[in-house]
Amino acid sequence: MRNPLLHNTFKCGGLASGKKLKVGEGKDKILLNKGKNMETKLKKILVIEDDPDELVSLTQILRRAGYITIGVPTGEEGLEKFKEEKPDLVILDVMLPGIDGWEVLRRIKSGIRSRKVPVIMLTGKSEDEDKIRGYEFGADFYVTKPYNIHKLLPIIRGIITGK
Repeated sequence: MRNPLLHNTFKCGGLASGKKLKVGEGKDKILLNKGKNMETKLKKILVIEDDPDELVSLTQILRRAGYITIGVPTGEEGLEKFKEEKPDLVILDVMLPGIDGWEVLRRIKSGIRSRKVPVIMLTGKSEDEDKIRGYEFGADFYVTKPYNIHKLLPIIRGIITGK
């Protein structure tokens, strides 16, 4: 059975034909229909989240919003996919089995090239000390669970577009 999180085909609702695109086939430009048509490069988001329901939900929402998503449940797999896929943004939980989110964040932000990749911490750790630690380790944004997806999507858009 195919793992829906790692399946590399998605349907882009903005395409009038509704045809499927395969990631990595050089089809990195599409027309998005959000009031006006604009040509844009698809942005890749790596989601590292150990809760399977949360992982599936968030990756599906991000796909519907027009992003390429890679979802993994552990810090080890997250670091591996980070190197392989070179995402434009990482959404990272703190409490992960094995290597925790703090260590994943530290490793990403310690590389010369990788430190430029923005990281959003999305976690149940809501104490001020946790938020401070996240920012000290290099997080670009810190969002606590439960979160509102309608508030998270503009944050993601702003970070990716630099606005």
